[in-house]
Amino acid sequence: MYIRNTFIGGSGAALAPAPPAKHPRRGEARSPFSTLRLTGSGEFGQLEGAWNDLQGRTAHTLFQTYAWNAAWWRCFGADFELCIVLVYADARLLALAPLMTRRARSGRGCVQFIGSSNFAADFCDFLVDPGAPHALDVLLDCLWAETAGLARIDLSHIRDTSPNLARMRWFFNDRRIRFDQNLVLRAPLRVLGDDVQDARAANKKSLRKNRNYFQKAGALRYQRFGQAREAEAQLEGFFLQHRRRWAGTRTPSRFAEPAYRRFYRELLRAGLPQGWLRFEAVSLDGQPIAYHFGFEYQGCLLIYKTTFDVAHADHSPGEVLLKFMLEDAMQRRLREFDFTVGEEPYKFRFSNALRSVHRLIAFKSRRDYWTHRGVRLAKAAARSLVGRRGAGLPARIALRP
Repeated sequence: MYIRNTFIGGSGAALAPAPPAKHPRRGEARSPFSTLRLTGSGEFGQLEGAWNDLQGRTAHTLFQTYAWNAAWWRCFGADFELCIVLVYADARLLALAPLMTRRARSGRGCVQFIGSSNFAADFCDFLVDPGAPHALDVLLDCLWAETAGLARIDLSHIRDTSPNLARMRWFFNDRRIRFDQNLVLRAPLRVLGDDVQDARAANKKSLRKNRNYFQKAGALRYQRFGQAREAEAQLEGFFLQHRRRWAGTRTPSRFAEPAYRRFYRELLRAGLPQGWLRFEAVSLDGQPIAYHFGFEYQGCLLIYKTTFDVAHADHSPGEVLLKFMLEDAMQRRLREFDFTVGEEPYKFRFSNALRSVHRLIAFKSRRDYWTHRGVRLAKAAARSLVGRRGAGLPARIALRP
């Protein structure tokens, strides 16, 4: 048992370290847990200390940190309502759900991870103290009970290595809650540590050839922007290069939108002082020909956003930058070179491992569950049919999105 229905909403209330304890009735066992659900944006900032303390005790990625979630919320949160669920034992925070809700036009929306709606977060999850795994059950019980007016709980971008995924499945099965889990993406990565094989990956013939081309063409330089003023001065060039790179395609650059440009500025300002922001470029005669904006966290380099100058596309400046980054990661003995989500062919040239990323949806109604299942199965059948028909076509046609 646990205490539920302790809420803080609006923007003016002060956030206490833990919800007030309730005294048990005579003969009733005292609950070890209490819960709190935040719905007002004003309380987000007051969570920072407790959030950081909990994440220091958990297995997580950068996308579960307070700084990353706060940056996303400041830039994109206006269309959503917070739904952060906290689980305490006395004053100690044991579990945290970084969630939000959005109402559909029909009046019934869903619960989602912060950052998942626009695919800004590559990996999403709950934060749960490994010494108190039952806190996740308490969190999910509270979440299910207090979102009765919504259609579903839609939890996407959970890695197969998450310590919470199996327990979430067990929870919904145990409560006889209809849910669906499916693989949505794969995430190639290179596990570093084999010096011989890592050196071979960084010295592929095409990489050496293109690097040599640029070295003969002018002064080739790899540079990381570690100072705030220097990094911010490069951001506009990064945005412009990315917009030119994707201009005229079916997927134009999101940097045409002010909110996305602001988000990257927020990440840069939050991440540089903490040491996890990676902003780097390779330049030719002082002009950047490829950029990478990403993260280095807990010994892992996460490739987040890359771009290159289309005027030099024939000589793959993006892969030349990748060569410098691989060599830097090897020299500094990083553990992983994570290409994050997406199965672009170039990633498989350098990866030696593959993670799967899952989506788990819990449904409030039987009708919604079966409708979702039917649509998903129909799409899977259509993709299978297209795959068989495209098997004999040239690769550039068969792989067209």
